[in-house]
Amino acid sequence: MLLTVSFQTGRVQAGLIAEKLKQIISPSSPEDEKPGLMLWLQDHVKTHTGSDLVGTYTRSEELAKQAEEAIASLVREVGDKSRWTDEKFQARLDSSNVALQQAINDLTSLVDGQKHIVPAFWNTLHTLYTAYDVVRTTSDFSNYISRHAKTIPDAIKELGKSHLETVQGLLNVVLEKVQHVKKGLDEGGWIDKVLDGSLTETGGPQATGEAIKGLVDEYFLEEWAGLVVESWGESVQGLSLIKPLK
Repeated sequence: MLLTVSFQTGRVQAGLIAEKLKQIISPSSPEDEKPGLMLWLQDHVKTHTGSDLVGTYTRSEELAKQAEEAIASLVREVGDKSRWTDEKFQARLDSSNVALQQAINDLTSLVDGQKHIVPAFWNTLHTLYTAYDVVRTTSDFSNYISRHAKTIPDAIKELGKSHLETVQGLLNVVLEKVQHVKKGLDEGGWIDKVLDGSLTETGGPQATGEAIKGLVDEYFLEEWAGLVVESWGESVQGLSLIKPLK
């Protein structure tokens, strides 16, 4: 019970930091709301960063959380002028910079390493969507830095450019996988492929396949396979939202 509560609390906190962060760096958020959001974020980063619950997130979620917390730490440095003269200012920037770069690089490797993605099941789609969310957040962070370029230290200005270049590599890999999934969806014969894959006549699944065939007729099986294919098609519709950065 305690583990469940801790797990849920960790996810809630991770969701909150991501939400507040995105509101701060988004150009469409009302400016009069951002000071309050910044105060919340500063307190959250100071209190909760590094409190990861190992094993309670998927790998892509862990890396997204690492990236978001690194960006949040950098945004805190931007928004608190009193920290600019602190002797540990550069060390904090370097630490957050390394954490963000590592998260992006690891996500790129994770996405690039996705094999057999057609048809795209939940784990594949989850990884692609999570990686793209990091791309968008990092891009918004870079733009946020650019909007404040006249008022922030030079040490911060360069961060936005370097991370935007790195995250473009992640986006390129995501787009490559997305095109592969879409192309696979357009191929014909998927109902037969589902039936062949689920009710194979060889190996271990043979008994299960024969048992199912003994309970239902051929029409039912084809209708079921059609629903599976239709469901897959619906599940990848969101991939059309994954596009190159402007």
